[in-house]
Amino acid sequence: MAEEEEIKRLRKDLVPKAQPMPYFDRPIIPRRSSKNPTIPREPKFQIPQHKKIKCMS
Repeated sequence: MAEEEEIKRLRKDLVPKAQPMPYFDRPIIPRRSSKNPTIPREPKFQIPQHKKIKCMS
């Protein structure tokens, strides 16, 4: 009997319960970021001189 009661109690505790749905009554207004925008850079397509030397030999 004690084992059965313990199993029932464990099943009650360990079974995951459904979470209630959040309320979406008020619209979410995003705030403007305080960070500065990133500055784009040109990609470097040149191979550095020290790597050119290794490839040639």
